[in-house]
Amino acid sequence: MTSSTPIESPSGIREHTQIIGGAWAAAADGATYEVTSPYDDSVVARVPASSRTDMAHAVAAPPPPSPSGRPLPRRPSSPCS
Repeated sequence: MTSSTPIESPSGIREHTQIIGGAWAAAADGATYEVTSPYDDSVVARVPASSRTDMAHAVAAPPPPSPSGRPLPRRPSSPCS
């Protein structure tokens, strides 16, 4: 897996990626959202604007291995009330 550290652009705005199948990636179509500061409405970051294509890639990707190398136990489902 590559680093999750965001990249800072020359303008000082942090560029983030999303993780799909254990790898960091931009949105499939390259679209992003701007994240603004509630203090002064300045743009502080850009994050991927994930689409249905990104969701399909994430669902189809195999799960990343557990840190121990063994499969993670399944959680029991809880009934909805």
